[in-house]
Amino acid sequence: MKMVLALLLLTTSISLFAEDNFSTSSFGSIGAPKKVIGIFLREQITDASTYPERIVGQLASGCTATLIGPRHIITAGHCVYDVDKTEWLNDLRFFPARTSATEKPYVIEWKKVFVQQKFIETGYKSLDFAVIELAEPIGETLGWSGFRALPEAEYYNKIRITGYPADKDLGTMWTVSCPATVENKKLIYQCDTFGGMSGSAIFSLPSDRNNPTVSGVHTWGIGKVNGGVFFDQNNYELVYSWKNSSEQTDVTTVHEKP
Repeated sequence: MKMVLALLLLTTSISLFAEDNFSTSSFGSIGAPKKVIGIFLREQITDASTYPERIVGQLASGCTATLIGPRHIITAGHCVYDVDKTEWLNDLRFFPARTSATEKPYVIEWKKVFVQQKFIETGYKSLDFAVIELAEPIGETLGWSGFRALPEAEYYNKIRITGYPADKDLGTMWTVSCPATVENKKLIYQCDTFGGMSGSAIFSLPSDRNNPTVSGVHTWGIGKVNGGVFFDQNNYELVYSWKNSSEQTDVTTVHEKP
């Protein structure tokens, strides 16, 4: 009873933050593949039964994705479309809350993918994000994260990235936190990441908000910095439209499961 009451209070507190540029939460290989810098180290998550760890999952394509709605997950564009081979990746099953090679608490099929047409044509890092619609509303069971647009000049006291790095044991979940800044519409940080964490949601904890929300997607690493797509107003509106299945047809390509 106490747990149920705590969850209700937490959900209520989050709803108070609802605004035009904020999607509320619910509690119910481009770039160099090696991105370990060694300043902000990753920690393993062995129990993903609690929120928000349970809304993070591994894709069968080898990337990471995160629930942002009852049946929608956010990931990187290159996790669903191979720009070099000019072909779709068609095994996009979602394994939320996975923490080991032998454990898959949930295996969720997918229905369709939303990605920008210009990403398919160019592979630009600034366009490297996608939304996958799942075949069932697993978010009604596990919950999902809100997402929001933030001012480009805002400094992030802390971000958190959680995913499935390929330099660790298969199927193990790892998380890392560090500061970040926005430069040229990209989030820049020194959190340790590795191939397989592509598509991980970038959770932000801005100074004016206490609850973590998704404000970007981890996609690349070059030299001594890692980075991802920043949710400015345009990106926010695009993700919002994809989540509500009202895709912006002039910029969006929709790929349905064969």
